Amino acid sequence: MNGICCDDTYEAMFKPITMRFVGTQPSGHLSFGYDVASMTGREILQLTNGPVLVIADNTVVKLGIAQAIFDSLEEYNVEYDVFTDIQPEPYIKDAARAVAAAKMKDYGAVIGIGGGSALDTAKLAAAMARSDADLKSVFDDPSLITSCLPKILIPTTSGTGTEVTRWATIWNYNQNEKMSIEAEWLL
Repeated sequence: MNGICCDDTYEAMFKPITMRFVGTQPSGHLSFGYDVASMTGREILQLTNGPVLVIADNTVVKLGIAQAIFDSLEEYNVEYDVFTDIQPEPYIKDAARAVAAAKMKDYGAVIGIGGGSALDTAKLAAAMARSDADLKSVFDDPSLITSCLPKILIPTTSGTGTEVTRWATIWNYNQNEKMSIEAEWLL
């Protein structure tokens, strides 16, 4: 039989890979590969010993797609709460609810799981968890945010790539306005 033979297992061919960024690239690192979700608990402990807020797309949770992440957090004894009240193309009020959830406890980090809507919401919640500014003001003046909780962003779609950008987008349907923000702290 002709062909390439590695380890004859799918898992061996797609072991998790980690890229570390230096210089002008995003801070932290990017991990990808087979079963990388099972590394979440270990990764979060490198960021915080405190509780974690998981902001996830409700469908991702209902379908069990996030279960490997929850299992990993439990394996490493990471306390976490889950927020799933996110709409596709989130309204400003949806993001505001996530920000309020992030302020309810002294969270040490935020984990976002899902598509762009969930990840953008998680990025905003991590940024505003310790801020007194309101969401609309931050979109008008990103310099109001001076610190951000550490975050892990886990995409479940191949979409905008928000997990590696300094952008977030929400909707203000009262004014028929799509609001995007660009800031270093969104990385």
